[in-house]
Amino acid sequence: MKTRAMILALVLSPAMLAGQATVAAQSDVRAMLVARGIAPALAESVAVVARETSGRGLSSQPVVDKAVEGWFKHVPPPRILAAVRDLAGRMDQVRTELRGAGLAELDGSVIGAAAESRAQGIVRGDQADIIRAAKSPTAASAGLAVSAALVVQGLDARTSARLVVESFRRGRTASQVLDLPSAARALQMRGTPTSEVGRELLEGMGHGDDGGDGGDHSGRNRPRAPLIPPRVDND
Repeated sequence: MKTRAMILALVLSPAMLAGQATVAAQSDVRAMLVARGIAPALAESVAVVARETSGRGLSSQPVVDKAVEGWFKHVPPPRILAAVRDLAGRMDQVRTELRGAGLAELDGSVIGAAAESRAQGIVRGDQADIIRAAKSPTAASAGLAVSAALVVQGLDARTSARLVVESFRRGRTASQVLDLPSAARALQMRGTPTSEVGRELLEGMGHGDDGGDGGDHSGRNRPRAPLIPPRVDND
């Protein structure tokens, strides 16, 4: 549940800042950050990055949220500022790449989540698949954040992305997708090898959460289709 709450905080980022103020009003960014308890000097530096990000036609909300997240995790200010600048650069990169994949009109929160998932190795093709499989920008942001969280838990990037894509394609809601990291952790704690976690989760979608018949659910006696289909691109 802790992992789910952290992802929700990132996906539903406007709720993190008091007043739901629009970060496009850059004169307010510094004040909002200071109101959250961030040191004035750091708040000023983050506001500059936010202004530059907005000037490039990107949402500066992910930049502000990144600073808030780092501050509440007690990350030293120089590292927070470096992380904010790095995120802003990745947002530029993923916007360009996703446009190249045919996704020209993307919500700012989706670009921010794509930039964060890129840092965990989720490549352009898989990001595009997640976005297309999702039913809304909020769901796409959640799916991208979950794919990154699964990588942090030890799953490889390809499996993490495909698990999210297949979840959406099988009718799972954004809320259910947000539960995937907790489900993966439960399997790991039960002794399931991390290399098998993605397969077990995918099979659970098709066979029910508890199998229903009290039999052998280890998967050893069931035919298994590969979780990761081959790609034709080189992302």
